[in-house]
Amino acid sequence: MKMIMTGEIISASEAERIGLVEKVFEPEDLRDSTLELARTMASRSPMALQAAKESILAARRMPLDEGLKFERAWFGLLFSTDDMNEGVDAFLNKRQAEFKGS
Repeated sequence: MKMIMTGEIISASEAERIGLVEKVFEPEDLRDSTLELARTMASRSPMALQAAKESILAARRMPLDEGLKFERAWFGLLFSTDDMNEGVDAFLNKRQAEFKGS
């Protein structure tokens, strides 16, 4: 709030320290680091990513008990997907999962 009210400008390292940003990169490392993050996310179940994103956003606008119900509903839905079966099978067989988003 102080930054918004005063217009204070802070350094990237300070923004990282206070949790405003998750990580700071040197300019020459930004592209590779971003692509690595994108590859990691792309290797996950699209449905699980969608559920996680919606749950995080919902948590901002609803009380805790409602947020937990919202998250449980997603969990129940995700537990019945082909992606869940693929993830478990891949884990048990020590291989990379191939999620289809179904």
